Amino acid sequence: MSKRITCTKDRLKSWKSLFEPYGLYNFRSGGGGTDIEPLNEEFNTPIIGLINDTQRYFDYHHSDLDTFDKVNKREVELGAG
Repeated sequence: MSKRITCTKDRLKSWKSLFEPYGLYNFRSGGGGTDIEPLNEEFNTPIIGLINDTQRYFDYHHSDLDTFDKVNKREVELGAG
């Protein structure tokens, strides 16, 4: 039996000053998705998601064109907090 890891929103917020230099500052509950939710449900893994600029996100995301060669290196670097 795996030990359940608890990371409350308040605990995460207490680390906010460590994240802010990387432009990560908006902490809120909720969200998830089919990509990451099973990690939490099956393995009790704490999960976190990135809320990114989605103006071009679904041009490729989960389509047949969703291949690594389409990744814009600079945009990945900007979101790699």
